[in-house]
Amino acid sequence: MFQYSMTQWILGNEPIENSFRRLKKYGYDGIEFAAEPDTLSAEEMMALMKKYDMKCTSLCGIFSEERDLSASDDAIAQKAVQYLTDSADWAAIVGAPYIIVVPSPVGRTAPPPDVTCVIPN
Repeated sequence: MFQYSMTQWILGNEPIENSFRRLKKYGYDGIEFAAEPDTLSAEEMMALMKKYDMKCTSLCGIFSEERDLSASDDAIAQKAVQYLTDSADWAAIVGAPYIIVVPSPVGRTAPPPDVTCVIPN
């Protein structure tokens, strides 16, 4: 049997309970949270999941230039590793079985200025 969920971050800054309400109304089984352990309350998300009878199906990693696993700058790479560690802890609390990981910032269309990229013919 298939289960359906949707990522909450795609709705922008909509109040999270509005997202839950809509997902429940249209028959969704779960929700994917943005992996933002510093800004989303695990306790609040757990209460909303219980209230709307939903589960957390995954966390979507939010990777930026400051959270770049592919960075040549050790401080930036370490910050990305810490972000993933914090996200994994948060995932355990809300019951997310998966975290979507992107090794470089989403939306980057060219190498960073400090990286030389050679494309073979």
